[in-house]
Amino acid sequence: MAATLFSVNSGQSHREIRHMGRIPGTGMSAARMAPLKDSVSQRIARKPLALGDSEADFSIIVLD
Repeated sequence: MAATLFSVNSGQSHREIRHMGRIPGTGMSAARMAPLKDSVSQRIARKPLALGDSEADFSIIVLD
């Protein structure tokens, strides 16, 4: 599923998320979901990135 990162809300890990390459306007896709749904693996600019639910909650994405 293709999507575009719309914004990253402020929060405790806001800076770390942006350093991982999650910059607004970046194309992304969901790669895998953990069996217990506590994390998700995404591909951002062809690089894999795994985020926990608490980190993923800071992002707003728009489906393409």
